[in-house]
Amino acid sequence: MVGFPVSADWSQLSDRFYRKMQLYEMSWQNMDLAKYHLVAAPFGGPLALWRDERKLVQADTLSLRPTLAIYTSAGRLLSSTIWERERLVGCGWTDNDRLVCVVDDGTLVFYSLHAELTGTFSLGRDVRDSGVRDCRIWGSGLVVLTDDLQLLAVTNFAEPRPIRLHPPGLTAPPKTWAVLEPSQTQSLSVEVLLATDPSGTSGQPGTIVLVTEVTVQDQLVPHGPFSKMAVAPGGRLVACFNDGGKLCVYSADFVQLLSEFDTKSRLAPAQMEWCGADTILLYWPAAGTGVLLMVGPFNEWIKYTYDDSALIYLVPEVDGARIISNRLCEFVQRVPDMVESVFKTGSTTPPATLYDALDEFERKSPKADELMRELRATPAMLAAAVSGCLQAAADQPADPAVQRTLLKAASFGMLFQEFAEPSAFVSTCRTVRLLNDVSEFDVGIGMTHAQYQQCGVRRLLERLVEMHEHLRAYRIADSLGLRRDRILLHWACAKVRRAAPDSDPSDQVVARLTACGEPAGISYAEIAATAYRAGRKDIATRLLEYEPRAAEQVPLLLSMGAAHEPVALAKALESGDADLVYLVILQLQRSRPPAEFVRLIRSRPAALDLLISYCRQQDVKLLKSLYADLDQPQERANLIVFDAYRQSLELEAKIAALEQALAIYSETKDSFDAKATEEQIKLLLVQSEIDSSLGPNPSGQSGQRINWIGLPLGDTLFHLIQIGQAKKAAKLKADFKVPETRFYWLKINALAGIRDWASLERLAKDKKPPIGFAPFADVCLQAGEAREAAKYIPRISELEERGSYWIQARNFVEAVETAKLIKELDKRVSLLSAIRSKATDKELQQQVDALLQASGAS
Repeated sequence: MVGFPVSADWSQLSDRFYRKMQLYEMSWQNMDLAKYHLVAAPFGGPLALWRDERKLVQADTLSLRPTLAIYTSAGRLLSSTIWERERLVGCGWTDNDRLVCVVDDGTLVFYSLHAELTGTFSLGRDVRDSGVRDCRIWGSGLVVLTDDLQLLAVTNFAEPRPIRLHPPGLTAPPKTWAVLEPSQTQSLSVEVLLATDPSGTSGQPGTIVLVTEVTVQDQLVPHGPFSKMAVAPGGRLVACFNDGGKLCVYSADFVQLLSEFDTKSRLAPAQMEWCGADTILLYWPAAGTGVLLMVGPFNEWIKYTYDDSALIYLVPEVDGARIISNRLCEFVQRVPDMVESVFKTGSTTPPATLYDALDEFERKSPKADELMRELRATPAMLAAAVSGCLQAAADQPADPAVQRTLLKAASFGMLFQEFAEPSAFVSTCRTVRLLNDVSEFDVGIGMTHAQYQQCGVRRLLERLVEMHEHLRAYRIADSLGLRRDRILLHWACAKVRRAAPDSDPSDQVVARLTACGEPAGISYAEIAATAYRAGRKDIATRLLEYEPRAAEQVPLLLSMGAAHEPVALAKALESGDADLVYLVILQLQRSRPPAEFVRLIRSRPAALDLLISYCRQQDVKLLKSLYADLDQPQERANLIVFDAYRQSLELEAKIAALEQALAIYSETKDSFDAKATEEQIKLLLVQSEIDSSLGPNPSGQSGQRINWIGLPLGDTLFHLIQIGQAKKAAKLKADFKVPETRFYWLKINALAGIRDWASLERLAKDKKPPIGFAPFADVCLQAGEAREAAKYIPRISELEERGSYWIQARNFVEAVETAKLIKELDKRVSLLSAIRSKATDKELQQQVDALLQASGAS
């Protein structure tokens, strides 16, 4: 058992107990916090320090160069960087442990825990012109007060967007001010509380003004003016210190004054912060002895003194407050309920009884049996005792002896439970081990169980990773069954980023990742990109060989310069991803001379085919040049012809393009394409003459307009016949040697199209048509003119075909007569069967049936 009373260092405020514990003895040397500004990340997080320019320092080289330094809570230096920008107004920590620095020109500068620049953002020209006077920063945003006394907010660092709040109407700077984060307000928007100077506003003297994006409201607080203000965790309470030395606690809407405490000091404290949700810490530095006053909810107080005159910093946490001094990092908090339940003097609660029972058992006292019988009398009491000891073990930070005893007491109690569930015990052991591990001096994250519950294990792992505690983070994630890929990836990136110029860590990285099973989330391309950004192209190239995804490899290879572009092309072609190949080809085109580009593409037939396909759709000009460089005149000429008709060119330009193609065809001795192109040029010239002589409306009908130029030869003849230009059509037929059969087809379709049946009949009578009379009947039937078709059907020589046309013309009598003339039995039967299926006349049907029977068909 513990050899000293755990409650020995507790202090009582009314019915509540508070304790101040030493977390670390600071490892920094010769530190004087009075000369620095300090901001701390929540949940036992790191500290950022920068010199207070208002304080005099020794004029040596180191101190004259403004430095931004980051330490752990134990005072171990993590990183530092020289500040080379304008005046630093203030700093704060984001939810993902990024240090955000506010410059007086309105620039936000973000740093990692290792002082690596991760981003910048400007609040705009107006802020740059006016300058920043002060700022308030929380985990996801900030509010700045400009020198012209305007307020500007950013509520989401992930997607920063400056929001100008309503003009507060100040004529003098506020005495103090505070911010209610969006998560703390009913409107879910940022609200700013300004404690005004009596001469600084048109409202009541010394009031508090609430400023939002859309309005300004005077809260009409009568106890001002106020020189200090602090918002409680959760945003439900606001503590204000007035010039009369009184500490007033209001509800967030300032409707209720919940408490008023007279500190007897008209001097405002240097710092005022909440300690958890129910007490307030006020600190007055003084020569010789500094005073830290804790004020509780019933106006009771505890006074702590600091013998040296050095400044301390108060860091509020969800369940207490850290106290950072030159020598120590301390933590003051209300004693957790279960810890108080076990260790409070005279406590008889179930957890305290179980703790005492273990003590008696280890001393072999029979009283242990008596105490256990008392607990076992009610199963719920024993269960409460076990869970209470487990909770107390978790709530006792960085005290292994006490934690071990409490866990032992819980285990002892579980022996007497009929159905003991070990999961809570195992979970508590893991949590205690984790919190003890991260609170070690070399890590310096002094986190309580309450802070751990609000922070969450994932954020804690991210912090460990950012601190380069990769092995510790990996082991914690492994013990909790969480994914470890992001930890391994961050380790690998950090390894290549910090590698010495003459070293090559790629083999070590690959070996370690392989030994860990290469989790699915590992991207060698991301590691290679880190190496490339660090100026290590050789390492990046080697690491990319292990990346199985071409979509990750290729973009990085392209970004690494021209020397790696052929490799990128090979990888893209191997992947079979056309989009990746196009990406590489277009990059090659931009970065290389045309001759070199063509030479490289020619060596990859698959890439060449894709480039040609792309150019046909997107860049015909490039394709022409490509065919010329590839010495493919036939394809080039084809493309010129295609492009001449694809674009809406004027006649002269189109003929010029065709003449260019004709010249190329002639050089290649391609007689067919050359002849076709020559005739096309000739046709365009003829069509130009027709258009000039006849115009687009040769028939005089408003509904029919003909664009002659560019029509196919057949369409040109078709239209000429329709408008009665038979001589021009005949000349065109002769000039272009149109076959007689094709010309007849064009004529009969043209005449049928304008329903000129007389001309069609004359055409049939002039001489025997080379295409026969069936097409004449066809065009008539298609126009619904069966009577006109009857003029040509009898002249069809093939009897079966003639009968079929009679059926189409619905003249079944003639069809029967034609069938009788057919000598071949099967053809006659086939025609009669067709007539029988179409005819509806009963008498005709009987006649057909008789003919079928006579022909031997059933």
